Amino acid sequence: MKSLEKYDMIDANMRQGFKRWFKWLGLGLVTGAAILGLSVKTYIASLNRQEVKIAELATGNPTTFGGFTKEGKVRVYYNEGKLTRKIEIRGARQTASYTLPPDKAVDTEVTVMSGESITATVWDSDGGNMSYGWILPSNNTCGLPPYTVRDITPYITAARAAGEPLVSTQCWSDWEDPSDPRLDFNDFVLIFSYIPVESDKACMIQGFKVEGPDNSPSGPFADQIVRLTGGPEDNSNPYFLGGLNLYLSDCVGFRV
Repeated sequence: MKSLEKYDMIDANMRQGFKRWFKWLGLGLVTGAAILGLSVKTYIASLNRQEVKIAELATGNPTTFGGFTKEGKVRVYYNEGKLTRKIEIRGARQTASYTLPPDKAVDTEVTVMSGESITATVWDSDGGNMSYGWILPSNNTCGLPPYTVRDITPYITAARAAGEPLVSTQCWSDWEDPSDPRLDFNDFVLIFSYIPVESDKACMIQGFKVEGPDNSPSGPFADQIVRLTGGPEDNSNPYFLGGLNLYLSDCVGFRV
């Protein structure tokens, strides 16, 4: 009888041990699954961050871009309320460096032709860190959430008012601190365009006749045309080709 009781006690202990073992096994499986899920989520998030960073690097510093549709000299509009930055612009014919004063336009000596590109390098200050890079504006705004999103419509409107096409509008992020990248792309704005070419308007007086190169023009207005164009021998001016008769309705813009 005692032997049976002894085996019953052993059997009960074994059952209790199996219960505890299965309990810990289940708890371990649940914990492992949770850790695995968290690891996968973290890994995917890191991949997403890396993909974003790769996309951002595509518009890094130095940056090369085109979009120039005609011949002219490059103008740079710079919007940043308080900091002066430095820019180097390398074109097909010239390379030049300039200081960018806050909220100013800088006219450069860099000449571009239609279809050409330029390379720009930007520093946060003279001798300072290189700025990180840029992205295109979204609906006339600069900045990526959760950081401040800035409306840059007034700056675009002011640049367009000069009358020249806007080649590239860029939202820049300043230098990257490895411990806190802060890639907000709202630190400053660069707009690349052309230096406007000024022109005067010369219009014919009613009934005033301008002769071709075979007959010298006469009268004070004709003298004014000669002064603006460099003389009747300047065959680029239609007024002096073929003895044309031009009147009040005919106006032309002269580059000066």
